[in-house]
Amino acid sequence: MPTRLRVRMPDRPGTLGRLAAALGAGGVDIRQIRALDRAAGRAVADVLVALPAAMLPAAAARLLTGIPGVRLEGCWQASDSLELDLGLEALAETLAAPHRALPVLVDAAPRVVAAHWAAALVVPSGRIVRASWRAPRLAPGPLGEVRPHTSTAADGTRLAVVPLGREHALLAGRRNAPSFHQSELRSLTTLARATARLIGLVADARPARVNLSLVADH
Repeated sequence: MPTRLRVRMPDRPGTLGRLAAALGAGGVDIRQIRALDRAAGRAVADVLVALPAAMLPAAAARLLTGIPGVRLEGCWQASDSLELDLGLEALAETLAAPHRALPVLVDAAPRVVAAHWAAALVVPSGRIVRASWRAPRLAPGPLGEVRPHTSTAADGTRLAVVPLGREHALLAGRRNAPSFHQSELRSLTTLARATARLIGLVADARPARVNLSLVADH
């Protein structure tokens, strides 16, 4: 499975070229570069790479240490596809078979936002109605109204929660990875809202919170 490197770097000409040259010199194949944020002379990007057979992710990360101003924020295994393409594929499948909208969304969500698992929960009971492959055993507390936000669980799992109509919430998680970026949260929110409308769940996104006994990110 490909590896995703989240990199913070100076937003100036030549930096991305030096990054690509450093990875290429180590035999790392760059599959995709996605800019997440640009502000105040700095940029954050996800670099999707394929590592040589004998290389561990930590070794790939070390290839970037000599580039001035470049800081690795995390590396983790992720899908080998563009998030936009995956989101459109999920919506197309939902249009073709609306009765399968919920399982399609839950199975697609981890790939759309480079997560390891996802689950759909009933609001307000918190009951799990659909979980993706690799989802852990979840025991969330009762849910209030849900607003899109990120959190960190006590075991370090990074979480993203978005509303899925008025009766459900969508939860995505990943381990040993950076927090979900706001652009990822927006992608997940957009996909959930579109899916909810397609299957008639009524996307009434009222500001709210979810009670999952988590430590909020700062």
